[in-house]
Amino acid sequence: MQLFPSQMVADVQNELRDTLGRGATVAIIGKKLNRALRDLSAEIRKVQSNAFKYSTTVAVVAGTSDYDLPIDIPPNGITEVLPLDSDLTVSKRYVHFNDRGRYTSGSTYYYSVRHNGRNLVLTILPTPTAAETVTVWYTKEPTAMQYGTPGTMTGTTIVLPTTPTMGQRYQEAVEPVNARIAITAGNAFGNVRRITAYNAVTRVATVDTAWTSVPGNTTYEILPDWVNDQASDYLIWDVLRQEMVRNKDDKTDWDDMRREKLGRVLSQW
Repeated sequence: MQLFPSQMVADVQNELRDTLGRGATVAIIGKKLNRALRDLSAEIRKVQSNAFKYSTTVAVVAGTSDYDLPIDIPPNGITEVLPLDSDLTVSKRYVHFNDRGRYTSGSTYYYSVRHNGRNLVLTILPTPTAAETVTVWYTKEPTAMQYGTPGTMTGTTIVLPTTPTMGQRYQEAVEPVNARIAITAGNAFGNVRRITAYNAVTRVATVDTAWTSVPGNTTYEILPDWVNDQASDYLIWDVLRQEMVRNKDDKTDWDDMRREKLGRVLSQW
């Protein structure tokens, strides 16, 4: 059965409490689970390079070379830059600057990426002389898991809390888009939807299908759409392994089981 973040936290808490004689806070476990989630996505990308591939459009403006990119794009995440419509007379080939020796400049734009301390900046050279829209393809970190008590809701929206029970507040509009959100209490209990848009300022998440009813006194859970029961099992074990292996004389069994569980996840890709 699919486990949601709160269930993963509870499983870790129970194991740590029973084994180490102490409890672990939701915040600490949540950070460790989300760290394990990022590590798992990296392992998946090793066997499936196209996993977690996303795109964003950039409106190229004549006379402008630099364009800010979404904050969730990692420094080495961009895979290619393509014109939205290659038939347009203003469209050119977009080639990474490091590959410039393979193409003639007369039919090519060269792009490079740098980090300005907050997000990536796409630089296009020579400076564009006409406007067009290009698509930037990239891989990104998975949506961080989160759960808590929401604010107001409408038929197709939900206001996420400033301080969730587990996980950090999403700071950028792109972060939770495409993730699953489930209602785990209230009138719409059991509703699972996909987030199609998010406003980082108002914290309003819009879902793809209306709730069966506008629930009150409810709770919600968010996790990436690819996290299934095998992945959940691996995440729980990975966190437990990190916490408990330091209390073992021999960590071989823990590492062997981690590899076995990781193998089950990777086999699905």
